[in-house]
Amino acid sequence: RTQVLLFGRRFAEQDLLGKYTLRVGANTNVPANKTLLNELVNKVVEFADPRPDDVVWDMYAGSGMFTMPLKDRCGRVVAFESLTARFGELKANLRVNKAENVAAVMANLDSEKVLRELSNHVKRFHYAQLLLDAGGR
Repeated sequence: RTQVLLFGRRFAEQDLLGKYTLRVGANTNVPANKTLLNELVNKVVEFADPRPDDVVWDMYAGSGMFTMPLKDRCGRVVAFESLTARFGELKANLRVNKAENVAAVMANLDSEKVLRELSNHVKRFHYAQLLLDAGGR
């Protein structure tokens, strides 16, 4: 089936944390409950606990709901997305939110080869620390 827009914009605008605007289309999975969305995003960013000099990878970034608050707490964010429609939304949201320290990367995250190549760029300490933090809480 093909979706055809008859009237209006191809996206809806979602407020995030009272600070960011996310433009989301029909292909985006964003919780409809604004309070729960904000709580979820705050918890994930709190758990990640990025430092100002960190480079954070947002895998399956979607429209950027974690990317936006992370960009303000670290040196750089690399936002990976594998679906074309969501990648377009991500790039639009980066422009709208003036996310100059974010690089959007289209990558097949379902490919073992791609994931193996990306894993060569992960600093072992951060990876190990994340696993220890997850198991210790």
